[in-house]
Amino acid sequence: MSDEKAGGDVVVKKKKRHTYSVSRKGMGGRPPKWKTPEELQKLIDECWEECKKLDKPFTMSRLAVALKTDRKTLVNYAHKDEFFPTIKQARARAEAFAEDHMFSGKAVAGAIFSAKNNYGWVDKQEIALSGSVDINHFVASSRQIEGDVASELLEDGDEMIEGELLEE
Repeated sequence: MSDEKAGGDVVVKKKKRHTYSVSRKGMGGRPPKWKTPEELQKLIDECWEECKKLDKPFTMSRLAVALKTDRKTLVNYAHKDEFFPTIKQARARAEAFAEDHMFSGKAVAGAIFSAKNNYGWVDKQEIALSGSVDINHFVASSRQIEGDVASELLEDGDEMIEGELLEE
């Protein structure tokens, strides 16, 4: 990025670099977005109330936007022991919202898609079979096939002894 002055001089403006403090001895990195689970919970509750007030679905994506972050960051925070219960509860709220919407009877395909892709839901069909299988029939058939194949491989004058082909 640069700007020209009237005299032809070029002024270079450098982008401001982010500086991060070292949180633990020898450990650097980005500072946490939320210092405590309680701080995060307060923001989640505010998003929940806003969604109810505006009659909007409570989703993890909507929560991420409200928190000025992305879904991946929320997933990463769920791996931190201190934030796990808070994120888990938010996911449960979003899942319950999707499930409630499925029973509303109005445009449920999106809620079903969300449940399958975000919360591990699956369509499952159970098929009951009845009857029996006669294994002796399969054994007899395989022996007949083996005999047919062996007789096709034998040429005139060849004979088979205990599964080996003997040539004259």
